[in-house]
Amino acid sequence: MKPLTVAVIYSNYFERSQRQDYIAEEDVFDSRNFIEQALDKLNYSHLRIELGQDSSHFIKELKKKNFQVVFNLVEGALGQSSLEMNIPALLDLLQIPYTGSDCLAIGTSLNKVKTKEILSYHKIKVPSFNLYTTGKDITEREDYPLIVKPVAEDASIGINKDSVVYNYESLKQQVEYIIEQYKQPALVEQFIEGREFNVAIYQKGKEYKVLPVSELTYAQNIVPPICGYEAKWLTDSKEYKGTVPLVPAKIEKKLAERIEQTAIAAYQAMNIGDYGRIDIRLDEQENIYILEVNPNPCLSPGAGFERSLKAAGILFEDFVRDVIEHGLARGKRC
Repeated sequence: MKPLTVAVIYSNYFERSQRQDYIAEEDVFDSRNFIEQALDKLNYSHLRIELGQDSSHFIKELKKKNFQVVFNLVEGALGQSSLEMNIPALLDLLQIPYTGSDCLAIGTSLNKVKTKEILSYHKIKVPSFNLYTTGKDITEREDYPLIVKPVAEDASIGINKDSVVYNYESLKQQVEYIIEQYKQPALVEQFIEGREFNVAIYQKGKEYKVLPVSELTYAQNIVPPICGYEAKWLTDSKEYKGTVPLVPAKIEKKLAERIEQTAIAAYQAMNIGDYGRIDIRLDEQENIYILEVNPNPCLSPGAGFERSLKAAGILFEDFVRDVIEHGLARGKRC
């Protein structure tokens, strides 16, 4: 019997106004290599299909269909995160089975406002928020601290130590910075001062496998205590060194169960496919707030998802096999 052949697809064209933002984008190469190592251990044949500046070549390679399933690692196209959703849509049109979320789940999850609206409809708590397309719309307010983010980016792009603001002047400055640098509206939301967790989830058959809850802890010199770009990607920074994940989190069983149930509810509400990560903050009253819902999260070695797999005693190649089998069983989406 001919072994299964998997096409690993990924993007390799980055165009960012901030040079350091490339670090997050280029992490896809580590994920690609890690996936290929797992495929070798599974005795699956594999090939690479790269999405560069010439999308016609990418489409031509996909149309050959000399594989049975696609492992989708594309996180954007032509330097735009918003185009990530177009890739599963293309695979649907070509009737090619693939791993991860479909175009609608990726598109709505990337847009933080749409995510909040959907989660709120399902009675899942999210921080209160406003959206600004210009700094001229900002008025004085009394609900500080606030955090300012691009409305449609992932991987903590656009989030740094200046993102949490405590007065009108810094709020206006940060909103204008986001709009100018990232060419998109600025999301201003209530900053939840409390503990931070994330929950990795993947699907094995009809079962949701919830991996051990992970907590991000911050050293006292990390002000504000957030997992911004420096903490996530700049390995020489004090933010990176002072942000320590603990998995499993040291929390009571009842709290862990509440966090897990909320994470599953958010995963289902956003219709995440195959695997995802839910980011959470807990306020002083232990109210659970969803910060982000991440379809197709980073799978590079040492990243949050892989750490959670290790904590659960699950080999990475077993996870890869389960995700591929789930994608094959599901088949075409449309």
